[in-house]
Amino acid sequence: MPGRPGERLCAHLETRHGITADAMTELDLGVWWIGRADGQNRVARWFSARRPAEAVAGDAAILRYLAAHKFPAERCAADEAASVLDGRSVLVTEWADPFPGSSGGTRSARRAACAASARCSAACTRWTIR
Repeated sequence: MPGRPGERLCAHLETRHGITADAMTELDLGVWWIGRADGQNRVARWFSARRPAEAVAGDAAILRYLAAHKFPAERCAADEAASVLDGRSVLVTEWADPFPGSSGGTRSARRAACAASARCSAACTRWTIR
């Protein structure tokens, strides 16, 4: 199990998001894999205090948009996937298995990845960037 920051994050996930972690592994700075016995595994991103909560809410909105368009990406773990711990935003997503063929893969897997990328690009052109 994790050290002190991870313990605070674990307690926050349980009280705020109802997630009981059986195991936690820090994948990258502030990015945690959350192993669960009672459901699907999760990923928690505990952002720097310099990243505004509005930006993290925007990240969640993008993930919801991608999900609505069936794009293979992580999914928000709940409607309210973003929260704040110690003045830093937390975003909780469902663990996404690697995209088929993401480590080289077959020609058909690469075609599927290109098609998914094209769908995302087409969908994103309809967004208004502010």
